[in-house]
Amino acid sequence: MLKPAILSVSLLTIMASSAVSPALNEIKNAFPGTLQSDVKLVLTLPALIMIPFSLLSGWFASYFSKKKILYTGLVIYIICGLGGGFAQTFTQLLVIRGLLGIAIGLLMPLSSSLIFDFFEGPARNKMMGLSGSTNQLGGMLFLSVAGILASYSWRYTFGVYLLAIVTILFITFWLPSDPKPQVTKTTKGKEKVKLNFRIFGIAFLAMMSMVVFFVISTDLALFVENERPVFSSASKLFSSQEELQTALNTGKITDYTIQSFNNEGISLSDQTTFKEIEKGKQWKFTDIEKEYTIKKEDDKLVVYSGIGTSRIAGYALSLMGLPAVIAGFILAFLLSKMKNYLMPFAAGVMAFGYYLLSISNSTPFIFLSVLFIGFAGGLLSPPLLLMIPKVLAPNARTLGIAIVSSFILFGQFVSPIFMRGATSLFGNETFRFRFQFLAVFILSAAVVGLIGMIIHQKINKKENVQKI
Repeated sequence: MLKPAILSVSLLTIMASSAVSPALNEIKNAFPGTLQSDVKLVLTLPALIMIPFSLLSGWFASYFSKKKILYTGLVIYIICGLGGGFAQTFTQLLVIRGLLGIAIGLLMPLSSSLIFDFFEGPARNKMMGLSGSTNQLGGMLFLSVAGILASYSWRYTFGVYLLAIVTILFITFWLPSDPKPQVTKTTKGKEKVKLNFRIFGIAFLAMMSMVVFFVISTDLALFVENERPVFSSASKLFSSQEELQTALNTGKITDYTIQSFNNEGISLSDQTTFKEIEKGKQWKFTDIEKEYTIKKEDDKLVVYSGIGTSRIAGYALSLMGLPAVIAGFILAFLLSKMKNYLMPFAAGVMAFGYYLLSISNSTPFIFLSVLFIGFAGGLLSPPLLLMIPKVLAPNARTLGIAIVSSFILFGQFVSPIFMRGATSLFGNETFRFRFQFLAVFILSAAVVGLIGMIIHQKINKKENVQKI
């Protein structure tokens, strides 16, 4: 049971902050006036807080039992994960999410360092692949359950963090005492932990991989529910200001509004509910499983129809974990066959997935897109983590993992900022443009990386010939 015990920690880490992403749009609606860029902090703020605590976790592991660090992190994880559902203001929610970041930061480096402690050689490669698969499996469990819970209430979504109770049981009964602290006393004092500068190159690549991969978590729910414009109209959707105010108070619409939609070819039932999202600027109509967002743009009302609901977004994000799990299982095989070319290949697959998403107009097409993105995401990080034992001595590996983990977490936080800069630069803030930009950016990076590896191999070959 050693393997399941270690992997149960991986189940809770890298996708933990994005677990509530299916409810992102509902959270935005629950706190009127919250900007779209601000609501993404619910996902990205924990990643920022994780960074210093991930580094501290690596330092703590040099002196204290990893089991004690795990218990501390898991208790905070459950309390603050579940606590998000009790927030009464958006500020309270962000504070609680920040505290959750402390827990994930403590846990994340340990999920990999325990593999380095107990496994060597091919067994280590296989376990690292399984760890990546388990990360994605955790994402599938979190996101699928979160999507269902979000359809009832965004508050229920935070119940997914109770899964950590299972991990507590696993490490209590089946995780043995960890190896001795990695910093030991010698006759000269304490053995110094030396870092190879190449660890920061590995960390940067890991960060950029997360920057592009995490966009799917922050943007998919918003894209699915709000993206496609259906019609624009200068006419009123309510017969009078009094009727509008009544609809705001009761949440119900009248026959006049139903007829206004019918005139544009859209049928609304008398069960349709109405809510104001941003005073005088944005409203939402919800009709059974279909939602319409109305925005005031210039002098017109523009009606947007999402491709689906938060439940669909949850299903899509959880489905994305399936090919990532498969990627983890076949990672060792792919590494043996493709070696250094695996990462450019994975980047190309992800670029194709984002391109498909940019032209998606139906649920099946979205599901197909996330399969490619998920498979690529499952292949990108593990090869980078496996480089760590090659560049660092055993006593520096936990700290090295903490550095790489911190950069990965920083990538989650930077991801929306990076995309905001790209959309501002090109003057196009639509979700479809975001995905198209990512497709081009990732493919360009893959080509540059591939050319760089070919040149490096030719130089090495030439130097070996000269030595002979």
